[in-house]
Amino acid sequence: MEDGISRYFSIASSVQDDNNFELHIASSSSKDSIINNLLRMHRFEVQIPLGKAWFRCDSQRPVILIAFGSGFSYIRSIFLSCLSTHREQPVFLYWIARDEQSFYEIDMINKIAKKNPIITFTKIIEKRMKTSVQEYNKTNKILSDRHPDMSMFDIYIAGRNETVKALIDKLHANNKAKKSRIFSDSFSSSE
Repeated sequence: MEDGISRYFSIASSVQDDNNFELHIASSSSKDSIINNLLRMHRFEVQIPLGKAWFRCDSQRPVILIAFGSGFSYIRSIFLSCLSTHREQPVFLYWIARDEQSFYEIDMINKIAKKNPIITFTKIIEKRMKTSVQEYNKTNKILSDRHPDMSMFDIYIAGRNETVKALIDKLHANNKAKKSRIFSDSFSSSE
């Protein structure tokens, strides 16, 4: 960016979409918003994606996708990639947000889930999005009740780095999730 500070965004488009590169960036009315800065710039530099956050299309494991807040853009990409592979294994999508308005693509997700019997979509409202995963009571209960043994799943998680790291540890300790089969957005939180 013009100020010399790097900004990180998760790619929201499917890996099969060769012609488009979609990012979800929160809007703001501020003249200094990221979108306004990008529109003013004549040139900007893009780095290749970081981390280990790509869909393992060769895996035959069922998939759990967990998106905290704006982490939905990364999970959306994985979700769309899952669909494009015509998989038969179940896909469980959990989108956690602070209010109804934050589910900005809920209609698209519901429509896809209704048409596809392998998809189970759950939206979870956590009134106050926290940095500590222990404080996500509703989310923790739903995940534990539905998936007490996650050892056979590929798990993709996106959200605040500290929340993701804490959830990875919790799922490994309490739900038998294999850390080698947990994948996260840009900063490789599972390492």
